[in-house]
Amino acid sequence: MLVLEARGLDVSDEIRERITGCDDPDLLRDWLTRAVTVSSAEAIFTGDREGA
Repeated sequence: MLVLEARGLDVSDEIRERITGCDDPDLLRDWLTRAVTVSSAEAIFTGDREGA
C-alpha cells in the first residue's frame, strides 16, 4: 500500500484489507512489483494466481 499511496493512487478499504490479509510472500512480491507501474490500485491484482 505504501508504494500505491506514495504514487498518489487511491487505496480503498477493500484493497487495503486484501493486501494486509495476504500471507503469501510470492503474491505480495508480485503485487509490489506491479504497484510501481499500475495506473490504479486495483490493477495490482490483474493476472494474479489468486483469481483477481
